Amino acid sequence: MRYENEACCGCGQPFAADGEAVVVCPDCGAPLHRACWDARGVCPFAAEHGSFVWQPTAQGESAQAAPPVRGTGAVCPVCGEHCPQNAVRCPVCQAALAPQEESVPGGRPTAPQAPFPPFRVEGKLLAATDTIGGETVEALALRVRGSFRGVLHYLRRFAQNRVFSWNWAAFVFGPFWFFFRKLYKPGLAFAGLLLAAAFALSPLETRYLRAAREMAPPLAAQYSDAVQKKDETGSLAALTALATGIKALAAQHKAFLILDAATILCSHLFAGLLGDFFLRRKVWADLARFRDIPENEEPEQAFFRQRRLVRQSGFSIFAPVAYFWASQYLPGLLVGFFEWITG
Repeated sequence: MRYENEACCGCGQPFAADGEAVVVCPDCGAPLHRACWDARGVCPFAAEHGSFVWQPTAQGESAQAAPPVRGTGAVCPVCGEHCPQNAVRCPVCQAALAPQEESVPGGRPTAPQAPFPPFRVEGKLLAATDTIGGETVEALALRVRGSFRGVLHYLRRFAQNRVFSWNWAAFVFGPFWFFFRKLYKPGLAFAGLLLAAAFALSPLETRYLRAAREMAPPLAAQYSDAVQKKDETGSLAALTALATGIKALAAQHKAFLILDAATILCSHLFAGLLGDFFLRRKVWADLARFRDIPENEEPEQAFFRQRRLVRQSGFSIFAPVAYFWASQYLPGLLVGFFEWITG
């Protein structure tokens, strides 16, 4: 597609007819000058992505008429809620809304001036146009995605710029959080360490499971017989014997239980300490790749390439589910393998 007769959605100035470099938003197709895109870092219509698609104006020979602007109420830049007209804050997430939008040539709205409400970090007030590590708050918020409180949490962590900071979600969920946040390399590294630990502990786990299988059936049969005979004294004796057997089993295999618990705890501690650091690295790398546009790249190619990059940001539901099923089966396969080779 050619844009000689169109206006830049960033500055409103028409594109030159001598093949000027054009950057096309991968979400809505809005064209911008390369300089305007580099200055903003995000699409002017980012707050309306998912419901707004740019259309060429009637100036071109084969152009289609631009659709009318949707509604007069502001669209929340954080949660996407269509707010009432003249609203100051979003009724859903309480985010501050930008003033009434103005129009640029072609009848298209300009970008909101305050897509993310100001917030404080260690006594310093940061607005949407302020920068953190060379990137605007607006661009970082759109890359992190999620709930208003979640995005605000990570923006504050980014502003503090610490290697070690505590992330409760990463600590509780461990590798699942990394896969949810599309941090695939750190997630695979943590999962690999857990798998290596499971492989190293497989002989001890095999002996532990064998002892448990030998102890459980007789005690379970004794308890079942007592229940069928309605013998309360026998039932209580069976439960007491079961508790004594479990305690003896734990004492006999104390080394395995301590090592297994320590492995899981240490992996989750490292995840909680390094989660924000890895997320910050990924967000900055995504923004750098998004702006790294080859000089001779056609607008259509840039559109699809940048759309792929946009899909790499945010979060994924499928990845942690896939990891869950893999983590359920692989340790069992290791235990089965050691049971097979040890007879």
